[in-house]
Amino acid sequence: MSTSAEKKAKRVRYQHELMALGDLDDNLHYGSFASQWWSLSSKGPIPLRLNMWTRSLINSKTESGQMIDLYITKHHESMLPAYRALCRGIETSAQVAEVTEFSSTKAVNDCLKQYSYLNDIQLSGSKLPGPEFIGLGVENIEFQLQNNVEIKPVVILVDALNIFVTSLPLRLFASSFFGKSHQGKAFYVQKIQRDTYRLEIYSECGYLINSFAGHNATEVWSQASANPFFPTYNADDLFGFNNKTVCQMRNSLTCNRSSWENENIMQSMYICYLSQLWKRLIFEAEERAYPM
Repeated sequence: MSTSAEKKAKRVRYQHELMALGDLDDNLHYGSFASQWWSLSSKGPIPLRLNMWTRSLINSKTESGQMIDLYITKHHESMLPAYRALCRGIETSAQVAEVTEFSSTKAVNDCLKQYSYLNDIQLSGSKLPGPEFIGLGVENIEFQLQNNVEIKPVVILVDALNIFVTSLPLRLFASSFFGKSHQGKAFYVQKIQRDTYRLEIYSECGYLINSFAGHNATEVWSQASANPFFPTYNADDLFGFNNKTVCQMRNSLTCNRSSWENENIMQSMYICYLSQLWKRLIFEAEERAYPM
């Protein structure tokens, strides 16, 4: 499982090139599993774009050097990223190995291992750093991935938890994080829709385990049996709607009548508030018109 907490390499050890930039997808990068579609850096959140493609060279100074192509796709049964690695010889006609995993590190290392097996060669060296192979820590690739990103999630820290806030309005609020659970690891998705608070818990593979509803954050978290967070942490803090940074961001995007003719302000308001609301309204209308 790849997480935003996957550590970057201390230095760039291999040659990497971004072959395809990929796309931002509202349902993925601002949805329930947003924490898996962004990586944290000192320059802010970096999007792991859908269908992005990197090429990396290994042992490039030897006659039997390899290249690894790494693609980020969506897992077919969930909203989680999947990492598809292909390993081939740089200048040889060796057999191509292919592996798809939830973790970038597992994908590239298992792929290289399979390549070694298929072509009956011995490859020595340390474990390959998966995050580096998708461009994290590689300055020019990080710059391209962050370029022209209109809106980034607000990431707040509660103890050791990175909580991703992807919708700011109090009556249309959403936050999520990846952390421990009674059964291992889990995704926690928190929403405020009008006056209803919701907590959804998903397995590490992205399957819904349970959901709870209530009138406040404490009520929904108290319903989660054997959970590792409540009452260790304040439920309001886990939701994040009262966090200082979140409140500042929310307040900075308010507007008054004099702002209506300011194109920059109105565009920001649409991206952060209305675009997500209209998509939900359209989806709900389609569900009513074409019930399953």
